Amino acid sequence: MVSGGNIDVTILSRVINRGLSKSGRICTFVIELDDKPGQLLEVSRVVAALGANIISVHHERNDDTANVTACVLRMQVETRNIEHVQDIKTALKEKGMVLL
Repeated sequence: MVSGGNIDVTILSRVINRGLSKSGRICTFVIELDDKPGQLLEVSRVVAALGANIISVHHERNDDTANVTACVLRMQVETRNIEHVQDIKTALKEKGMVLL
């Protein structure tokens, strides 16, 4: 009889997340932004316009970027597939954003 009681849920979660990432269903974007009002809003608009869903955001002002007036945005996004990820990257770059 197999019950699944011996499965480590932490490891299972990692396996699922890796699968989602490899299939393009979840992607983490790291973007260098000018540290000024409205930048986070602009990123959100691009992602929303392309039908992706932001699931986490980390905004860091004190990162080791070359530009002292910049900040780093780490954003995890639910996407449809790898092509969708590429569409989002292209749209962000067209808006002048620097992907790291």
